[in-house]
Amino acid sequence: MVEQVPMDKVSQYGVVALEGDAPAAGTSQVMTGVVEKPAQADAPSDLAVVGRYILPARIFELLADTAPGAGNEIQLTDAIASLMKEESVEAYRMQGVTYDCGSKIGYLQATLAYAKRHPQVGAEFAELLRQYND
Repeated sequence: MVEQVPMDKVSQYGVVALEGDAPAAGTSQVMTGVVEKPAQADAPSDLAVVGRYILPARIFELLADTAPGAGNEIQLTDAIASLMKEESVEAYRMQGVTYDCGSKIGYLQATLAYAKRHPQVGAEFAELLRQYND
């Protein structure tokens, strides 16, 4: 699953290269590459992988054969690149809102959004926020 991110943030994500134009929300497009945390100048697009994959079982064999890469870790993106040599891999552009819970502010944004919508505490939480804003 991919999501558009600002170009100054691409170095924080795996970024995909696509065959053709970026897919509309709720659709997918064939990937031609994926780069783990590229420099802005090297990013193939502004579409970042946001943590969800549906991959064939073959990916585990490819991971077992993948040498350590960035950070001296075995990178899933490297195994996906190997998979793309064998078969088509698509990037699905997600619909809706996501939060980057890998950052402190993103985690707080997610927590606030969830709390405000919660059926049991949402109204009370919204009032609490208003008190802090006054």
